[in-house]
Amino acid sequence: QLSVPNANGIVVRSPEGVWHALGTGVSGGSVFAIAEGLDGVYYVGGSFTLAGGVSNTKFIAKYDPVADAWSAMGSGAGGTGVEVNDIQIAPNGDVWIIGSFTDMGGVSGADDVARWDVVAETWNTVGSGTSGYIVGTNGFGLQSCFGTDGSFYMPGSSNSVKRWDGSTWTSIGTIAGGGSNVSFACALGPNGEIYVSHGGTTVGGVASPAHVSRWNVSTNIWTAVGSTDLGVPLSLVFDSAGTLYGTGNAPSLI
Repeated sequence: QLSVPNANGIVVRSPEGVWHALGTGVSGGSVFAIAEGLDGVYYVGGSFTLAGGVSNTKFIAKYDPVADAWSAMGSGAGGTGVEVNDIQIAPNGDVWIIGSFTDMGGVSGADDVARWDVVAETWNTVGSGTSGYIVGTNGFGLQSCFGTDGSFYMPGSSNSVKRWDGSTWTSIGTIAGGGSNVSFACALGPNGEIYVSHGGTTVGGVASPAHVSRWNVSTNIWTAVGSTDLGVPLSLVFDSAGTLYGTGNAPSLI
């Protein structure tokens, strides 16, 4: 930020290794989530109140790298003390967000989770919202994911992971045995299974000492991933070779 003007909260590095700002960046808070859409646009969420000086960009905005311009997504987030923790791109290109917010874009019931229709450019509810399910505080944790069948998996504070199958919310597994029986992140494995990090010591009745478990979508069976307790990973990601990486050692959350 000392060498790149306007690198306020967000910067991008070109393939040539050059850092540059995205317009004038963000103000009023931090960036917690970035995702590149199928349309080549960057979708950005966090606790910021303004992006690029554009109105109605409270906690959520999009940046067009070709036009070098920020723009709003509807009227932004509602509620007080809110933030967007995670952004995921659906197989059809729609943008899904989770966090602590109410009435995203002014849409009643778009609480804690919402879907942005990239064609109609409108916010939509996902069922009837989540009734405060999301932990979402101060930018830590919470990484959602999509399954191979298009189902949406969302971590949060209800001792489980919630699954949206397109019409209904259900809970998969029960997290127990820890001081904070919360799920923080999920990722789709190369075998189609759902990997989950959590603060408990068991999931679905199966011991999980490393605080990472995987769920077989077909058999509904949970299996522990690892046996060494190194704290709770707050983010999970697979590389192209199928190796799983976890970031964020959070022993205080166990």
